[in-house]
Amino acid sequence: IDAVMQRRRSVKGIQAARQARPLLRESVDSSPESRMRMVMVSAGLPEPVVNPVVWLTTCLKRQPDLALLEWKLAFQYDGGGHAEQAQVNRDIWRDDDFDRHDWRTVRAGHDLFTPHGERAFLDRVRRAMREQERRGFGPTA
Repeated sequence: IDAVMQRRRSVKGIQAARQARPLLRESVDSSPESRMRMVMVSAGLPEPVVNPVVWLTTCLKRQPDLALLEWKLAFQYDGGGHAEQAQVNRDIWRDDDFDRHDWRTVRAGHDLFTPHGERAFLDRVRRAMREQERRGFGPTA
């Protein structure tokens, strides 16, 4: 991306692309996941890690869409593909695995794209961070 932007000095929209470039992250699976990350960062919350591999035990790993690792918080965007029963079951098992290992999952849906949904999501994130801090997770002082 950087090389292309350097070669395209006078293309329409190149300035906007250069301004947006620092916001891009590798390994993002979908634009809603990016939106979820940007909502958090824009609200002054720590930037979550994108698609980290989280080892819950030596033989059990999960990969949330986003995570605040120090808080043991996983973030999942549940779009239209999560409506099929097989995916619903996998989501339940994944969230249960996180829960059994002291993690908390915060989920977002399409309402993240509305002002009310965004506020509700941020409320859930902040509440989950406070709860995890009470349990002894979060940044070390």
